[in-house]
Order: sequence, then structure tokens, then C-alpha cells
Amino acid sequence: MSKEKEIENLDFKIKEKIKSELFPNVKTFLLRALVVHLMSTIIILVFCPQLGIQLFKTSINLSHLLMMYGKEVCDLFCGILFISFSLGINFFLMTRDEFRYLRYNKLPFIGVLLLSSFGILFTLNPNLFYELTLFWMIGFIGGILGTYFSGLFILRRV
Repeated sequence: MSKEKEIENLDFKIKEKIKSELFPNVKTFLLRALVVHLMSTIIILVFCPQLGIQLFKTSINLSHLLMMYGKEVCDLFCGILFISFSLGINFFLMTRDEFRYLRYNKLPFIGVLLLSSFGILFTLNPNLFYELTLFWMIGFIGGILGTYFSGLFILRRV
């Protein structure tokens, strides 16, 4: 009887180990994605004060450079830069299993990033939704799609 119990315990441990490797802990995965997104937002807002929000004064200001080409170009590239930087770092830190999970369950991950993005920007500037332009939104969505599909392509090649 003792031998059977040991085999059951060993069987249970092996199944749990396989399950944990195949199905990552979603809460940990989403929390890490949120923390990375918050940190990358701070970094981006230091170098590219989007929508007039600048956390620290630096000599590097991408908004001034992009504004030379017009407000639409600046909004477009700020949206792309904002989300692509965060997604790029998140994809770099993901394991293969987390990325596989993301391929089939995009909604929680993208939802966390969208809500936190708009939440961060809204808390820094309550008039944000009046200032968001179509080009910033197009850049934001284009950044999500471009970074996601390039991440898929890179991981398939590795």
C-alpha cells in the first residue's frame, strides 16, 4: 500500500510539473507584463513627452524632432514607440510557453496593456481623451500588430 501511495505522489508531482510548464501562471504572467509596461512607460515619457506629458527634463526630446515633420507624424510615431517599446521588452522576457499561451489568449494580455496605458496617461493628464488623435491611435494599434507579428516571426526562427 505504501508503494502505491509513493507512486501516486510521484505521478501527481510529475503531472503538476508538466502542467506548470505547459500552462504558465496567468496571474504572474499578466502582473509581470503590467510592471514591465509601467516601467517602459516611464522610460518613454522621459525621452518622448507624448501629449505634453514629460516626467523629467532631458536634453533628448524625440517629440521636438518628430514635430519638425508635423503633428500627425509625431502622433503616429509616438503611438508606435509607446507600445512597441513595452511589447518588445515583454516579448524579450517571455518564455516560449508564455508566448504560446499568448498566441491563443491575446485578450487578457492586450487588455491589461490597453487599460494600463490609458490609465497611466489619464492619471497624468485628465484631458488626455480630448487630446488623443486618430494618428496616435493608428500608431498605437499599428505598434501592437507590428510588434506582435514580428515577435511571432522572431520566435519561430529561434
